[in-house]
Amino acid sequence: MTNNNYKFLKDVGIGRLVPLLRREPVPVFREVGVRLLCLIGLMSFVFPSNKKITIWMIGDSTMCEYDSSRFPLAGWGMPFAKYFDSSVTIENKARGGRSTRTFLSENRWQPIVDNLQEGDYVFMQFGHNDEAKEEKYKDRYTPVPDYKKNLIKFITETRDKKANPVLITPVTRMRFDKDDNIMETHTDYTNACYEIAKQYNVPLIDLDKKSRELLRQYGPANSRLLFMQLDSAEVPNYPNGIKDNTHFNDYGARKIAELVLAGIKELKLDLADRIVTPGKAKIATPSTAGITGVADTSYTNYSAYASTKKSFPNIKLVQEFHFSSIKETRDIVYCTAGKRELKLDAFIPSNKKKQIPAVIIIHGGGWRSGNRTQHYPLAEKLASLGYACFTPGYRLSTEALYPAAVVDVKSSIRWVHANAKKYNIDTSKIAVLGFSAGGQLAALAGATNNNEKFNGNDNCQPTNSDNAHALIDIDGILAFIHPDSGEGDDSKGTSAATNWFGYTKTENPALWNEASAVSHVDKNTVPTLFINSGVDRMHAGRNDYIKVLDQNHIYSEVHTFEGAPHSFCLFDPWFDPTVKFIDSFLKKVFHT
Repeated sequence: MTNNNYKFLKDVGIGRLVPLLRREPVPVFREVGVRLLCLIGLMSFVFPSNKKITIWMIGDSTMCEYDSSRFPLAGWGMPFAKYFDSSVTIENKARGGRSTRTFLSENRWQPIVDNLQEGDYVFMQFGHNDEAKEEKYKDRYTPVPDYKKNLIKFITETRDKKANPVLITPVTRMRFDKDDNIMETHTDYTNACYEIAKQYNVPLIDLDKKSRELLRQYGPANSRLLFMQLDSAEVPNYPNGIKDNTHFNDYGARKIAELVLAGIKELKLDLADRIVTPGKAKIATPSTAGITGVADTSYTNYSAYASTKKSFPNIKLVQEFHFSSIKETRDIVYCTAGKRELKLDAFIPSNKKKQIPAVIIIHGGGWRSGNRTQHYPLAEKLASLGYACFTPGYRLSTEALYPAAVVDVKSSIRWVHANAKKYNIDTSKIAVLGFSAGGQLAALAGATNNNEKFNGNDNCQPTNSDNAHALIDIDGILAFIHPDSGEGDDSKGTSAATNWFGYTKTENPALWNEASAVSHVDKNTVPTLFINSGVDRMHAGRNDYIKVLDQNHIYSEVHTFEGAPHSFCLFDPWFDPTVKFIDSFLKKVFHT
């Protein structure tokens, strides 16, 4: 359609064509006949019927579907199916343990051919089982020449039905060398795919290369988050645990599916127009059932004491000190979120002439309960040692979903920067400390300096820095979706994390991963102190996090009170050693 044609349509308009035709049919057709035909052609081009098509998926266990009894095991074809509009039907015919040879010999291919319609797609990903030369897999093994011959059969018979073949190289296994470099695991079969794609002019998605690049970015420690790496008793479906470097969990399957979707767009297949924006693929709006507007008071120092005393009868709840050398100012508004005033308390050493470090202390309570008063004793004790301490409150899941709490913590850090002169604070020595859910929030804040995602509230010192320079994590998890994590078990009711996110971890694993500090740790992460109880699940992601710190030569310490309860830092005999660990760490990293 030329520019003149568009000008004609604009000037004349469809509504004016009918009366013209009625009055002067011959002159009108002489003047506009060709252009009218162009209009009809244009309309059919601009407003095509969105013909329904089917994507047929053939392949092995890395692509196939699994039932809920094997959760969190997932083939990448499962989340892949959720990324298309209603004009696309997915028929996932991939099966575990199949090679190109056994897929044919078991008559799994012919029924697909019989049902192929013009315009359909066939996505084919084989190789894992074709290359399996071990004796126990000899029934699957397919030499490269036969592998190529079988791919050619799939391609030609697909095209015979006027459907569209798409070749996909086998997805990588998780295998790193001694220098932590990701290794190629499918060289011969990936090369064979390239040869066939070139020879038969078939679109090819190099999932082998794409997935290796993904694992390279994650590194050896974080790559485990994508695969079936579970310890015993972590997930009911796997009581003995599992260590699998080939098959993905639900999060890993989603990440691989997104690589395939990216490949579709890169190839500019017609199918690309039917993809739902990645990250928004049929994910429902978050549940707000947990936003009650009513404070949850289930977790307090006294409730923790009453519960813990049953197993530890000799503990004592640490009370406030009210040191005369500390100036305390309470209920300071550090930010507003709508009509909600967010408050903190300041504990400042008296008679300090030189600038001093600051410690921002974040309370726990499962992102739903707890309050900033719980760590007054800790703030007072640290202030007596020469630190300016602040205890901010934040929006809990009873009033706002993630990432509101993270935004609030970031705002409190910016407030401290903004008020540094008033409190005689050295703005190069600000630490963020948290316990339990507060530890998770502190870790996320400490691992995301200058991350715009969490800048949030423009009402709260938006021009000031949100940088923390040290992190102290007291029994706060570093990873939500992790073999060590106990978060997200909704079998007996909605879990604390599900209430906070508004999604279960299977509904929106990307969001759960985003909130995990281990997803952000890198060369810019701050020195970190971990103080832990004897409750293993509260350490989730810690070792993976530390490995990245070590790779980047960033200082860290770990102190574990073996056998201690989760709320140990609120009680004697653990309170004083906890304070000493904090003071020693801060003196070391702040050189004071």
